[in-house]
Amino acid sequence: MDQPLVSVVLPTYNRAYTISRAIDSVLNQTYFNLELIVVDDGSNDDTRVVVESIYDKRIKYIKNSKSMGAAFARNLGIKHSRGDLIAFQDSDDEWLPVKLLIQVNALLESDQNVALVYSPMIRVYEETKEECLFSSPVFCPETKDFYRKALALGVMGIGIQSCLIRKSALLHVGGFDENLPKWIDLELFIRLAREYKFQYIDKPLVKYYFSKVSISTNVTAQINASKYIMGKYKNDIGGDPKILAPHLRVLANAYIKNKEFYKGRECLKKLINIGESTLKDKIKLLISLFGKDAYYFIENVYHKVKFKQLKNIFVNSQE
Repeated sequence: MDQPLVSVVLPTYNRAYTISRAIDSVLNQTYFNLELIVVDDGSNDDTRVVVESIYDKRIKYIKNSKSMGAAFARNLGIKHSRGDLIAFQDSDDEWLPVKLLIQVNALLESDQNVALVYSPMIRVYEETKEECLFSSPVFCPETKDFYRKALALGVMGIGIQSCLIRKSALLHVGGFDENLPKWIDLELFIRLAREYKFQYIDKPLVKYYFSKVSISTNVTAQINASKYIMGKYKNDIGGDPKILAPHLRVLANAYIKNKEFYKGRECLKKLINIGESTLKDKIKLLISLFGKDAYYFIENVYHKVKFKQLKNIFVNSQE
């Protein structure tokens, strides 16, 4: 089978202490025909020194004069890419060596309407080094009502670093939305789902390093992104309660975590009013009435139990 050039776009900002791990995992792929485009989004640490200390002709280094955000950096990387297939790596994550080989073969064997292949990931907690399976939703070309499911946030949980995407599809939908402070991957997947199909690969191919200072923990950015997406797709969402409900649920949880309990309660009340609330939603509404301490206590207990369950599933699957 032919080996098309894969362009790997790696945006980074002040990650000199982790970027070597990410770069090495790309360069050590068993699939060799690739280029790595490191887009330094205005770092003021030793990122450039670290990147330039790695001698490999496949690396291209680009630096912005100031930070423009991850969406801008990724779009810039796409603009400078030469390959027909695009992969994205985060500056603190690690690919397994067979990632690209498996995904290139899968994408080449699929129909042209399949724009993206992806896999689950292994989540690594940096503070404890604990690992567990970070599962992804499962979609295939035969999935019915795919766009509707994506619009209802069904594509949440797909990691951009686990994807391989046709460049033609990325350009067709307009790349990443640079207005978003967060969830730029999620919003891109929604637009891709409107035009194309996805293919799930049932094998973890990425180690996703989770840190408490990650943007994924920025609740204010999450609130702004959620409201932006709801506004952008307002006409497509319409009055469909099954599509609207996940958006309200996510926004309610974010508001409560951000100590904006009144707004969180209002979202939970709307869930009940449209007839799409769950028992868990109702319990969260009740807990929110008692304030942040009660909410965070219950949440911490829940996540500890869930983490242990997921870890056991992952360990058992490897035996």
